[in-house]
Amino acid sequence: MPVPDAHRLRCGCGRYGHLEAIASGTGLSAAYALAGGDPVAGREVARRAAAGDATARQVVERAGTALGAALAGLVALLDPEAVLVAGGAAGTLLPAATATYRAELPGGWAHVPLLPAALGADAVVVGAARLATAPNHHDGGTST
Repeated sequence: MPVPDAHRLRCGCGRYGHLEAIASGTGLSAAYALAGGDPVAGREVARRAAAGDATARQVVERAGTALGAALAGLVALLDPEAVLVAGGAAGTLLPAATATYRAELPGGWAHVPLLPAALGADAVVVGAARLATAPNHHDGGTST
């Protein structure tokens, strides 16, 4: 999903400018390095932001803002009952994402909450494992 402020960041798919390229651990790492910081992991960028590093805070704020705006647009398009944010960078990005989400969310969807996933960073792995072990729905419910 293309988002502003990610045009210089490469996504895992190989293209530039996608949400994953800015609002993920690898995105935080890449953005921090582009902003003049040391090449460190996304968790370290988050730690540095919490410790007061101005560059890291700016990177986290920009990523959270991009995430919140994108999610607000998706809510207006898809009309969900709630939005759950999961992944390793979720906790770091949620404060900025929530502020932007609330500011950008159309009034008709003001009731749709933005929440951290109960499984946190493990949600992605658990979801993938469940999908891999789920019965194949294309052959009548049996897996091969």
